[in-house]
Amino acid sequence: MQRTEPLWGRIAVPKLRHSEPSGLQKTAAHQNSDSRLRQVGRSLLRWLSGDSEPRVWQTCDRQGHTIWHLYDPATQGKTQFGSEAEVRAWLEQRYYHS
Repeated sequence: MQRTEPLWGRIAVPKLRHSEPSGLQKTAAHQNSDSRLRQVGRSLLRWLSGDSEPRVWQTCDRQGHTIWHLYDPATQGKTQFGSEAEVRAWLEQRYYHS
């Protein structure tokens, strides 16, 4: 009679242990929450300090085109532009020729 070895005897089962997430695992989640927290903190500081300067930032769309964003605290208006020249023209019109 031939003896057979149980199936689990041939399979390597990794030991499970509780540990903190590695740097790579926690990076994405922590960056998102840290980034959001920083954004809220900056917004709160601007509000408390009465900052009325327009804010300009840029992002890229899926096709790689740059989108310029502008927020004007004086009017609480948000605007998007396709070029830096358009942003500069808006700023000049709004703040230097008023």
